[in-house]
Amino acid sequence: EATANLELMLRVLERLPAALHEPAHLGLHAALVGKLTPQEVAPVASRLGWRLHLDGERRCRLQRGPLQLQLEWGRFAAVVQQCDLLLSMTGTAAEQCVGLGKPVLQLAGGGPQFTTGFAEAQRRLLGPGLVCADGPPGSENQLSDTALLVETLLQRLLDDAAWRDTLRRIGLERIGSGGGGARMSADLHALLEQRRHG
Repeated sequence: EATANLELMLRVLERLPAALHEPAHLGLHAALVGKLTPQEVAPVASRLGWRLHLDGERRCRLQRGPLQLQLEWGRFAAVVQQCDLLLSMTGTAAEQCVGLGKPVLQLAGGGPQFTTGFAEAQRRLLGPGLVCADGPPGSENQLSDTALLVETLLQRLLDDAAWRDTLRRIGLERIGSGGGGARMSADLHALLEQRRHG
């Protein structure tokens, strides 16, 4: 599924408006799962016209014309923290980005984990901070409309301070403030202590 999802994302990126193709206008980073190695990425990317460049032992990027996509492993949190807009095909990444008050552009895939049904349920949970283009997964309409939404959402981030404030409010309402893991751990510990002494 990770390989198929990467292919869909690459197909979206190649449909971006020409103004966004230059690295000076748009920095692209992909947080990949460890099992999706450069050796597995290379044939998928090559089939779509992307070239894999190794920039050291643990750094590599894909390039297609002026488009450059930096591939990242073990840096999921850093990528999410630093991004302005997330193109997501996972539940956790979308939730974390919405929690940070950042817009998420969701791309439904063919599954088995991230399906159209899961994506719809996640949009109901996370609200208007999550946007998705219509169309069946992998269809030309879905991919082209997703690429156009990238430009629209980035421009809205620049122009609309009220929307940025709304996104932050949505993140707090739907996900909560930072430190949720520590609070859950403390609550569980208190509950276990109460049961042990009660």
